[in-house]
Amino acid sequence: MKGVVLTYHFGDHDNLLEPVCSNDWDFLCITNNTKLDTKKWTVVYVGEDKLKHLEGDKRKSSGVKIFPDNFLDDLLEKYDYILNIDGNFRVKSDTNLDDLSEQLLGDSYDIAIREGGHSSIEEEGQKIIECKRDTSENVEKTITPILKSPNFDPLNQRLAVSNIILRKNTHKARQFFATWYMLYIGHQSVRDQLTFPFAYSLIKEVMSKDKEIRFNFFGQDIVNKFESHPHQKNYD
Repeated sequence: MKGVVLTYHFGDHDNLLEPVCSNDWDFLCITNNTKLDTKKWTVVYVGEDKLKHLEGDKRKSSGVKIFPDNFLDDLLEKYDYILNIDGNFRVKSDTNLDDLSEQLLGDSYDIAIREGGHSSIEEEGQKIIECKRDTSENVEKTITPILKSPNFDPLNQRLAVSNIILRKNTHKARQFFATWYMLYIGHQSVRDQLTFPFAYSLIKEVMSKDKEIRFNFFGQDIVNKFESHPHQKNYD
């Protein structure tokens, strides 16, 4: 089993937290910052030519998070598991990532992601506006076309939080994240959770039973295996 922990650092939204665990996984930080100082992360620099379709630090961060394959050439060939964590999260020293992968994925699941707390993208969108994480115009221009799409199942609005994502590094899991990525960059809001239900709905529709992508939506007990630190500031 070979795994990699990925994080991403754009702008000065968060300090980069140094790993404290002893897991035999690689730790890669994808960034556009040539002066990033770290002792334990392997820095993967991404030039602006590869980021020009992602305007603003938040969209860069979410775009890279959803589909890091665009920015790491040998990702599919090199690793069996990928753990994405936001910059304000750190794997706890006593969390064994091999054991966590077996617990969350095993033979039963392809993708493990933190479950969302709201019942619909309309409710989630309203919360985003209230918390000033995006503008009402951007949220509306994202939600309205999704709800009107004949490919969106309004009864299957499964919401997720993207700050911790563990997945098997397979072609079919990659297909889901490629779908989510295209939906994310094709909609106005910078909040990636608004397009997750659409990607989830689409992938459930097109995948046959023998190729079905199986999701494990986890709760706070798994989140507690990570340190969570307050964000340093809002994204620019």
